[in-house]
Amino acid sequence: MPRRALTIVGALAVVGSAPAASQGLPPGCRLAPQRYLRMSDNTAARELVIEVGPVDVPAHSMAPHQRELTYQLTFVPLTAWINGFRVEVVDLSGKALPRWLLHHIVTARPASRELFLPVTQRFVGIGIETRALRLPAWLAGAALRRGEPLLVNTMFHNPTDTDYHGVRVKLVFAYSHTRPLYEISPFNVDVMFPIGSKEFDLPPGRTVRVWEGSPAVAARILVLGGHLHRYAQWAELVDLTTGAVIWRVRPETDHSGAVTRIPMHIPRLGLGRVIDPAHRYRLTAVYANSTGRTIPRGGMAKIGGLVVPANGAHWPSVDPGDSLYRQDLRRLLRHQCGFEGPEEEMMMHAP
Repeated sequence: MPRRALTIVGALAVVGSAPAASQGLPPGCRLAPQRYLRMSDNTAARELVIEVGPVDVPAHSMAPHQRELTYQLTFVPLTAWINGFRVEVVDLSGKALPRWLLHHIVTARPASRELFLPVTQRFVGIGIETRALRLPAWLAGAALRRGEPLLVNTMFHNPTDTDYHGVRVKLVFAYSHTRPLYEISPFNVDVMFPIGSKEFDLPPGRTVRVWEGSPAVAARILVLGGHLHRYAQWAELVDLTTGAVIWRVRPETDHSGAVTRIPMHIPRLGLGRVIDPAHRYRLTAVYANSTGRTIPRGGMAKIGGLVVPANGAHWPSVDPGDSLYRQDLRRLLRHQCGFEGPEEEMMMHAP
C-alpha cells in the first residue's frame, strides 16, 4: 500500500499526487480543526493515548457537542504494533468517573478494509461492557503506520439525575516497535451490514435480525467479542456451509437488565478457528422486548475479534474506488465534512 501524507491547516489539504479518496478521505471533504481530540505518544510507557473531551454530559442526555465527537480525524504519529488497550473515563482533575458515561469509542482506519466488506476497517471498538485486553508483545500485534489517518467516534450518555462536567475519555494503546510473531487484524460482523445505521427498532416481543456473508480471504479467528443492548437474549455466528456454530453468546446483565459484559471467546484454547471465503456465514441476534412498547433504535448486534490470515492468504487491500467503500466513508464523515441531510439523499449523491 503506498504511503499517504495528509495534513490539516484549518481545512483538509491532500499532499501528494494520489486523489483524496485514495488517501482515505472522500472528495469535497473540508474538515474543521478537531476541537475535542488529541493523540499523544507516551514513549516511556510505550503507550499511544487518544483523548476525547472535555465535554459536559447533562443529566438524562448526551453531550451537547455530540456531532463534533462523531468520527474526528487524527493521524498516527509512529509505526508500531498494537498489542493491548484499555479505556479510562475521568474529569478535568484526572479523577475517575463512572464508566457507563461512555457509551462507546470506536476507531476506524480508512487506509485499511474490513474482512467481510470492502469498507473502512473498524480498528478498535469499546462499549460499556468491553474489558481491557493485553497480549504478549512478542506474540501478536496489529500494525499502525506513521502518518495514516485514524477516525475516532465517541458517544457519551448520562442516564442519571446528576450533571457531569469536564468529562474526558482516554483510549490507551500498548505498543511495541518490534514486529510480533503474528501480525493480527481486527474484524467485525454486524446484523445491519452493509451501510447505514447499526441500530434497529425493537417492537414488543421477539425480534430476530440476521446477516450473511463470506470473508474476502481465509483467516484464523483468535479472539471473539461482541456488543449487544438491553433485552438481547443471545447472538451466534454459524458456518452455514458446514452447520458448525462458531460462537453463541448470552450477555451478562445487572439487576436492572442492563448489559454489563459480553464474555470473550478464545476458540480452541488459543489455536483459533479458520473461516473460509468459500463458506457462507450467518450472524443472528435475538431480542425480547418486555416493555409492551416499541423502543426506537433500541437494538444493536455485532461480533468482532482478532484474526490472522490463514492458508497463505494476505489481508485484502482497500479499494478506494469501490462504491461501497466510498458510501461508507462518506457516511462516517457526514457531520465532520458537512454532508448533512437525510441519509437516503446523501447516499444517492455519494460519489
